[in-house]
Amino acid sequence: MEELLEERSRELCFESQRRIDLIRFNKFSEALEKLDKNLGRWNANVPELQANWASNKIWFPVPQPQRDLNINLVQNPGY
Repeated sequence: MEELLEERSRELCFESQRRIDLIRFNKFSEALEKLDKNLGRWNANVPELQANWASNKIWFPVPQPQRDLNINLVQNPGY
């Protein structure tokens, strides 16, 4: 599984799939914790990301207009 995730991170690095893969395999928090903030300009925001991270932020909030249209939708935890 690790090999697959690493391969996909290289092959799909600019296609915005990494976050989804990490969430699918329950590795998002682990990957965020492993980021090195000393790797130059690409990781300039790592300290902020790590400081503001909470496990409920894996999922995005359900937009209010969508919840207004469908009363059965519930907001994701933490929003």
